[in-house]
Amino acid sequence: MCELRKCRVCGCTDDGPCVVADVPCCWVQDDLCSACATISEIIESSSGQRWLAYVHANLAVQALDLVERLASETTWLDEVYELTEQAELEEAGARG
Repeated sequence: MCELRKCRVCGCTDDGPCVVADVPCCWVQDDLCSACATISEIIESSSGQRWLAYVHANLAVQALDLVERLASETTWLDEVYELTEQAELEEAGARG
């Protein structure tokens, strides 16, 4: 039976990895996970390079999702402002 790997910095294991941007960490050294490694250590490791690409891709998707949500909220807020302005004009017209 092989011994479970454990990160020397955070203590994560194969069974309980760290997660960065919804991407589980990988091993860049025998006892160092990608979430705890320096950028140099990540780039020196082929598995670290792949992990970094997944993290970047996932962050890009999350950023696009956020932009879409903000755009839809802005549209909704614009509609609320227009309805409020219309109600205020109608109220002002009813008064006088």
